[in-house]
Amino acid sequence: MLRDSIKCSIRNITRKKFRSFLTISAISISVASVVLIDTIGNVGKSTINNELNCLGIGSISITIDKKNSDYLLTSKDLELIKSNSAVENAVPVIMEYTDTAMRELAAKCVVWGIDNGANQVISINPVHGRLINKNDVKNCENVCVIDENAAKAFYKRDN
Repeated sequence: MLRDSIKCSIRNITRKKFRSFLTISAISISVASVVLIDTIGNVGKSTINNELNCLGIGSISITIDKKNSDYLLTSKDLELIKSNSAVENAVPVIMEYTDTAMRELAAKCVVWGIDNGANQVISINPVHGRLINKNDVKNCENVCVIDENAAKAFYKRDN
């Protein structure tokens, strides 16, 4: 019975060669397209996850809502978080929304305050100039790092 089915299948495939060719081609193209789409999706997801982890976004953020609470996180809280065995790195970050003005121009901006351990969590590579160093902090220098958008808005160039 199985032998007859195989004989009949081979006979039909050889009889209608063009139809068989089209069927085999359609199946091959379908399988290849599914594999290709899956591969593209996995590569894209992997790339995005790597970029987010380089920015420190693949982490947990602990925040306090200043509008609804008088509690402030202290350095003691930071040490308690760091002492947890499940915590790989802990870095204090302060973020404020504010207005900035320069050369009679004004803009809304986000100001980030980070300590010198931030390079363990966040990957920042300056395109021009340098990052803030210990001497800047020690001498209370009036320095900052701006992004390309702010440079274009205030200086009309990306440097």
